[in-house]
Amino acid sequence: MVRRFAAQYIYVSGEMLPRHVVEIETKDNSIIRIFSLDKEYSNTEFFNGIIVVFSDAISLPEINKELDLYRNKEIIDFLELFKKNDINVFSKNIKLVLIENIDFLRMKLLPDTQLIMIVN
Repeated sequence: MVRRFAAQYIYVSGEMLPRHVVEIETKDNSIIRIFSLDKEYSNTEFFNGIIVVFSDAISLPEINKELDLYRNKEIIDFLELFKKNDINVFSKNIKLVLIENIDFLRMKLLPDTQLIMIVN
């Protein structure tokens, strides 16, 4: 089964992609494609925040622990934690985490910024 996820930004392999969609094959959690959200696509789940694509190399508890250190700081500094993940279109068992409650104007994390696992 294929699932599509869109957000204000998709962060993958060190790149911040504005208004993009990541399409996942749920059988093995592999990326089918990542593409620009230039129109409405059927069966696309839209999230308010940043969707981060990463591999099993990083665990969610590890990320949550780091999040506390980065509150009220720039988002890009926090996202550097994910940069060590080399994800490509052939990667399997990827994870998607949503970073929500963000100050998009200043691109900063807030005291109530949360991480939510979308695909595990």
